Amino acid sequence: MKKTARICIVIITLAVLSSACMPTPTVDTKSVELASTAVMETAIAVVKQTKESEVSEAAPTPTTAATVEPTAVVPTVTPIPTKTPLPTAQPTATEVPTPAVPCNKASFVKDVSIPDGQEMKPEESFIKTWRITNAGSCTWTSAYQLVYSNGERMSAPASVNITGNIQPGASMDVSVQLISPKADGSYTAYFLLKAADGTIFGVGNNNNPLSAVIKVKKPKVREPLPTPRPEKACEVHDNTIENMSVDGRFDVVATLNNTGSKTWSADFVLSPTVGRDYLEDTFYGIPSAIKTGQEFSIRIEGYDPDLGQRGIRIVWELKDPNANWETYCQFETLYD
Repeated sequence: MKKTARICIVIITLAVLSSACMPTPTVDTKSVELASTAVMETAIAVVKQTKESEVSEAAPTPTTAATVEPTAVVPTVTPIPTKTPLPTAQPTATEVPTPAVPCNKASFVKDVSIPDGQEMKPEESFIKTWRITNAGSCTWTSAYQLVYSNGERMSAPASVNITGNIQPGASMDVSVQLISPKADGSYTAYFLLKAADGTIFGVGNNNNPLSAVIKVKKPKVREPLPTPRPEKACEVHDNTIENMSVDGRFDVVATLNNTGSKTWSADFVLSPTVGRDYLEDTFYGIPSAIKTGQEFSIRIEGYDPDLGQRGIRIVWELKDPNANWETYCQFETLYD
């Protein structure tokens, strides 16, 4: 529709312009009208033709369509996929390189004798023994040694050869003779192993030394139990006869110590049982009570008409008159 209108406008515009260009004085009015009519008819015809052309273009060409019978469609059931579990990732084993076993290596098993801290007497001889295992790759031969390293030597030898051939993995006992020091105290001696090629090694991964650890202590000297004192006992000293005169007189001198458990009371008397002929009295009193450990001295005058030419012997007894005259001390005084 818009296209037709545009065509009409163009035709009309041309008609007007053509009429306008003609000179007014010379143009026949009838001719002009005819020309205008011709133009209009032409325009109408063009418009009509154009319209028909648009209608024919717009009208669809009829087409005979085949009748299609409907077909029953069976729906297809699509199975729901089942989840398949993902496989569990298995850890990959990493190969760890096995470290090489050294030729000379030992491991400690136990102390066979003299455990650490054992008490010893001063200068006591003893044998220290350890059990160890050959943890290396080389066989130990008799060329291998136990050697003193450091610490309190305790008279240890510089080295001790091992005995036999000790294969890798086998155990053995190794010993050393030692002597404990004189003074009280704690002491430790350290020892290592020495291979045939001179390599020094110990036990364990850190090559620790073998140790002998002792404690020296002087034994306590037990005081002997005191012997029970007898009830009746004495000691006599400074016992003699002196001052023998020309007329036969002399003095008996002695000191008596009470070593018994009973006190000598002041009632005790000293009586001569032999040699009474030399003395004037039969009983002589003591100065006071004499306790255990105490003593007293006597000086008693006597007489010998022979002036001691035949010798003098007097036997004395200290008696308790209150207890049936029991004797608590007995001694003799001699003059040769």
